[in-house]
Amino acid sequence: MGLRLASGADNDPTSTNQTLTGHFSEKFWWIDQAYAKYKPKWAPGLTVIGGKMANPLVCTNMVWDSDVNPEGFFVGYKPKCGPVEPFAGVAYFILDDTRTGTDVTTATMQAFQAGFDWTIVKDVKWTTAATYYNFDGLPTGYRAANGNDVFPPGHLAANGFRTINLTNMVGFPVCGLPVNVFFDWVHNCADTDSQPDFTNQSDGFNAGVKVGKNKKKGDWSVGYRYAYIEANSTPGELNDSDFEYSNRKGHVFSATYNIADFLTVGAEVFWTRRVVDPGGNTNGDVDSFIDLVWSF
Repeated sequence: MGLRLASGADNDPTSTNQTLTGHFSEKFWWIDQAYAKYKPKWAPGLTVIGGKMANPLVCTNMVWDSDVNPEGFFVGYKPKCGPVEPFAGVAYFILDDTRTGTDVTTATMQAFQAGFDWTIVKDVKWTTAATYYNFDGLPTGYRAANGNDVFPPGHLAANGFRTINLTNMVGFPVCGLPVNVFFDWVHNCADTDSQPDFTNQSDGFNAGVKVGKNKKKGDWSVGYRYAYIEANSTPGELNDSDFEYSNRKGHVFSATYNIADFLTVGAEVFWTRRVVDPGGNTNGDVDSFIDLVWSF
């Protein structure tokens, strides 16, 4: 069983940030995770999870913001069988279930994933995963545009999402430092948007590198990534809020330092702009974040 609370200025699933405001008003605590996990001894490698859980899928923040904890059910299987460990998982997540009088709004997501972890040689590991996401009821049960083309207002112009996501991650040492590189690609097979400027905006990719690690006092890491996320490629209500969701392209620079084993300070700089802007605004945005994280 698991239970986790988190801060947050509101119930936005993509952020636990709390602004210091409101003339000293009390701040919110939310139920961030509440789940049951079953790993039977009679089936080594099998995992069953139900409830509001940490994301069990292999992914990057191009598709899933790291703060999002999906709700529903997941069944995964990963046997231990040498240097190559295949895995597979099936998820059924509930996005919305609202009843107003006789009107019912239901939106769900089904995810099917398969891949493997391959320890090529000592300290060199490659993880690859292919995932298919099917969203039911999302065009009429949509929470927020967040970069997706919405026309008419409140309705997805893309007519939904059936996305293919390919993720690759490779870790290896260089001069005694751990290095991790990744490449992520997504395509929306359901995109039928014919609005001006938004035709064929159904692809996205995310690539980057991280050097170093953060486990104990004195550890440090630096990272860089570039993302190009077209307007109808993936649901903007779920992906990276700091990057400003979908219909966005740009650079992210990051650095983190362990002040103590349990305390890190980190900084991120986002230099991004819209992929498509019908208003003709070509200016970029620069945002920065500084986080002090205490783990206990």
